Amino acid sequence: MEGALTRKRLHWALRLAGSIFCCACVALVIGILTSPPADRRDLLQFMPGAISWAAAFGLFPLNWILTARSRTNIDG
Repeated sequence: MEGALTRKRLHWALRLAGSIFCCACVALVIGILTSPPADRRDLLQFMPGAISWAAAFGLFPLNWILTARSRTNIDG
């Protein structure tokens, strides 16, 4: 979160890992929403956590976008 607020660049490996985890959590949410009704009843308890983790891990791609955007504004 510090990287997103201060627009400090994070190491590329950290940004990549966060982006992968964000995509995995979004895929989990989509999987829960598209599951059969009989299974969905058991899986709905994981929904708030999956959404929270997707938002938390979403800071890494957000940092990636913001730093790239600020770098192009400075250069050009």
